Amino acid sequence: MRAAAHLAWILPLALWASPQAFDAASVKPSAPDHFGAQIYSPGPGRFRTLTATVKDMVAFAYSVPVFRVSGGPGWTATEAYDIEAKAAGPASNAEFKTMLQALLADRFQLALHRESKESSVYNLVVAKSGPKLAKAEKGLGVGMGKGRLNGRGADMATLASVLSRNLERTVIDRTGIGGYYDFKLTWTPDEAAATEPAISIFAALQDQLGLKLESARRPVEMIVIDRVERPTEN
Repeated sequence: MRAAAHLAWILPLALWASPQAFDAASVKPSAPDHFGAQIYSPGPGRFRTLTATVKDMVAFAYSVPVFRVSGGPGWTATEAYDIEAKAAGPASNAEFKTMLQALLADRFQLALHRESKESSVYNLVVAKSGPKLAKAEKGLGVGMGKGRLNGRGADMATLASVLSRNLERTVIDRTGIGGYYDFKLTWTPDEAAATEPAISIFAALQDQLGLKLESARRPVEMIVIDRVERPTEN
């Protein structure tokens, strides 16, 4: 698994906007000493990626976890790029995704398609103990760190999406719980499990949030890269 940024905010999913493009964008290879993909907006109308591979960017642009992006040459999962881009004005998370789609098609000559594949998934359900969540007034998102999640006004669909990224398997919200909630979830990362008492993410979900993951199989949408090239010069 690729190293993740120490803290990245995953926003609630939104509807995509009409196709549009950045006013200006710079694309360059990342410095070799950087690690952990980051994709975010540093200010109104500004968009940035740091140490992001093509597959990281496709995953963000098309709202799927990176493990559901397949195809393409090997470098799409190993070579990282920094992007500095500017929109005509303030833009939403959904609009940035649409603009990134256009940038990938233009600068990386990206072509892709969607296909459905029968896969193992997890259903996120309520445990017998009942949910242990604090009601929040508005939706903000989920902060991710190594072995921890910090929900600040997160809905269950967003929690399921973040769990998918950690487990590299699709997680589907079957809780039936609506609204936004605050919560903290901590568990033992895989690399620390051999040197300290281990708490799995499965046990942590049940003990700390009153939620449970159940294995299932179902068709899952995949994004398949058909064609891609290394980016054109700025």
